[in-house]
Amino acid sequence: MNELIELVEKWSIERKLNVADPNMQQLILWEEFGELNAAIARDNRDDVVDAIGDMCVVMIILCQQLNHNAAEYFNSTNVKYLKHLDIITLLHYTGYGIVGMPSIITNTANVIDTLTIIAERYDTTLEGCLIAAYKVIKDRKGKMINGVFVKESDLNIE
Repeated sequence: MNELIELVEKWSIERKLNVADPNMQQLILWEEFGELNAAIARDNRDDVVDAIGDMCVVMIILCQQLNHNAAEYFNSTNVKYLKHLDIITLLHYTGYGIVGMPSIITNTANVIDTLTIIAERYDTTLEGCLIAAYKVIKDRKGKMINGVFVKESDLNIE
């Protein structure tokens, strides 16, 4: 997992995401969280894997932006007591539920724990999801617009 985190961090530095606005990165995390919820609602395993992997990438970059060590968060999960919870309760546990938008760094461990359990329930691992996400982004090109990296395929090229 540490090697994958380092690859994502290197990718982020090459695209100057590591110095972008962490508030924008948190919004991107919310977008990915919405995609995860949609994938779970549709019971679509491929989309769950994609969303979890994307959330991991976004959290690694967010940690970079805030000068936190992402590896510490990803290597210190404690999921034993969460395994019995249903997915809706797990999603609420992340702090994203009706209580509002928390500081992602305070809840990073909760989010990682939750994603770990959801990944297991879809017969994969957090590392497997991150590998899949990295394979998709590793050669991605784009540019920063208003503090957000916009992939080349989403740019309006005329």
